Amino acid sequence: MKKLRYFEELEIGVEVFLPGKKHAEEPLEIGEHGVLAIPTGLNPAGFHLVLTRPKEARIVIVLRNIRQDQGVYHRHCLAQLDNPSGDYITEVMYDPIQVMRVGQNIWTSWHSEKPNRADCWREERDGRCDLFQVGIVTHDDGLTFRLLSRWGWRGQLFQALKQGVVGKPDDPKFGSFDARRPILDDPGFKKLLEGTTLRPWTGKPEELDPPLDSVPGLGYARMQWYSPFAGQTGQGPAVLYDGSAAWVHGVDILDSPDPDGIKRLYRNDLVSYAGIHTNWGTKKDGPPKLLCVKRVR
Repeated sequence: MKKLRYFEELEIGVEVFLPGKKHAEEPLEIGEHGVLAIPTGLNPAGFHLVLTRPKEARIVIVLRNIRQDQGVYHRHCLAQLDNPSGDYITEVMYDPIQVMRVGQNIWTSWHSEKPNRADCWREERDGRCDLFQVGIVTHDDGLTFRLLSRWGWRGQLFQALKQGVVGKPDDPKFGSFDARRPILDDPGFKKLLEGTTLRPWTGKPEELDPPLDSVPGLGYARMQWYSPFAGQTGQGPAVLYDGSAAWVHGVDILDSPDPDGIKRLYRNDLVSYAGIHTNWGTKKDGPPKLLCVKRVR
């Protein structure tokens, strides 16, 4: 197993460290599917990410305050390390991703100012824009912890007459750029945009915010979004036949996981369900969650 995972698609290398001086010199080994080699008998309290990228890459690495609606991007616990060669930039998440333990339930803190992932934004001079997310999850109550990555958004930025910068997703599954719009306020991203020539937007509104397909009937729902970093086992909201909303949790998905052990859904996926659980969790008046969920192929 290797101690550095290189994500060729973004030219970023990631190492994972346990907190504390005892573990500061040696990164954890990372298995084929991102599973971390935790020392036997150790119950980790958190994980530090160390991300290295080429200096010339047009990339900014930030965190996002997930606790807020339309939460801001920030660097409150990121620090750049000196690199004598000058060819690479290394950034350390010096506040660890926290492991939460309540009874038998174990997960990594996600709904917080300092969530369980880093957001890596790449913006090219022609307006090409990608969001690559990398972080730590456990979907089996701490039996395994894994380094997980995904594309959070991919598309093209344009300059609109009234809205300013707008983004057209490569695929409807990425949804609207508006949900990520706070990145435009980040100083590092602003600097990238200064060296960018954006084409004028002449398309239709539905190209910027692709609408969801209809829900065919009772017992079906259409995913608004889904993130494997959210909740305890991944989660996302869905729209039901009557237009109301409900949550889908990874633990309630009956489909087999992908080869890396992660269950994934995407925006506009159609799912079926065999039950609804109301008054769950701490928010008793919140939307229900769906049970026995299956993706409709």
